Amino acid sequence: MSLKKTDRIIDELTDRLFIVEGEVTDLLTSESMQNLNANMQTGAGAIALGSALVGQIGNATLASFAASDEGIEVSDFALEITDKNNQKHYFKGCFPEVIFKIGDNVKVIAEPFTTKYSIVKAIIEPKNQYIWAGQQVFNGRLRYRIFGMKMMVGGSLFVMCIQLIIDYFMSDSINQMLFSDTVIQITALIALIVFTGIGWRIGASFDEQSVELEAILKKLGFNKPSMASLNNFSVSSVNRKNKVKMDEYPDRWEQYTYRIDLVKQYDEEKYGKK
Repeated sequence: MSLKKTDRIIDELTDRLFIVEGEVTDLLTSESMQNLNANMQTGAGAIALGSALVGQIGNATLASFAASDEGIEVSDFALEITDKNNQKHYFKGCFPEVIFKIGDNVKVIAEPFTTKYSIVKAIIEPKNQYIWAGQQVFNGRLRYRIFGMKMMVGGSLFVMCIQLIIDYFMSDSINQMLFSDTVIQITALIALIVFTGIGWRIGASFDEQSVELEAILKKLGFNKPSMASLNNFSVSSVNRKNKVKMDEYPDRWEQYTYRIDLVKQYDEEKYGKK
């Protein structure tokens, strides 16, 4: 999609998003639903589980919770938030990891879906300044496009280097090969332009995830969401930068839990009003 078209989609999604702050007073995850599904035949499962979410969101919706999505591990969840006015709000979502728990005070960013519940786009835990979002929702549009261009240009340069080495042995002269042969120069220039364009298109293929992230960050007042990268501020990345002793392979929750305060700080320092 073009940047202008995605700008319009982002604005529309931002307008639909709303924020609810409060305490997690009920929570169901894929794991807890497996226990419920095992008892669905008797109808006692929902009662035994003791969750108001079953009645609010419905057995059919909750029973569809999956353990994976196209081979990628994710966790479906439903939660009840009780705000400071003691009003209850119901949500359904799907994150790579569900770390928050009953009793946590959180800020939910969601999109209306039905009269009974809304779809969670992100959850912030103010105490630790953690934010969680959906699968692959961690880079803005320009970040993905720049990554795609770097990847393709790097690949094309590697191929050209191999070709130059082969041509060198055939021509026996770097000067003759690079400066006298205009065919090589024109071919190299065309290849760079083509591969750069391909890289841009690869980055654009992630627009669906980028649009979601940018709408979330725009709702939170960020200056330039298109250049945001949650991945650079995951718990594992921050620990590595700070040289915190950690396992060679970080835990999954550390890879998918991001420090929203550091993301905001970077945005202010880099793109805020001077």
